[in-house]
Amino acid sequence: MALLVFFVPIDTRQLVGSDVVHAAILVSVAAAGHALLGNVDVLLASQLLVGSIPGVLIGSRLTLRAPRRILQAALAALLILSGLRLLLRP
Repeated sequence: MALLVFFVPIDTRQLVGSDVVHAAILVSVAAAGHALLGNVDVLLASQLLVGSIPGVLIGSRLTLRAPRRILQAALAALLILSGLRLLLRP
């Protein structure tokens, strides 16, 4: 995603939408695999969904209304900060 933001001339909204669809597919397959193995904590999964679903709905609506440059800058900053945090983690 980080490389696509900088090097591919695609609208940022399309990149975010593509990332969300990819994540939904990946999470569904992983969840099914864990469910088949009996490794699902139902209480934890439900708590994660309670927080995630409103975040996705609100974020997707804001993405449609945000100016392209602001969205691109915010996404790049988030990706850079996430990467730095991973690198600087003890």
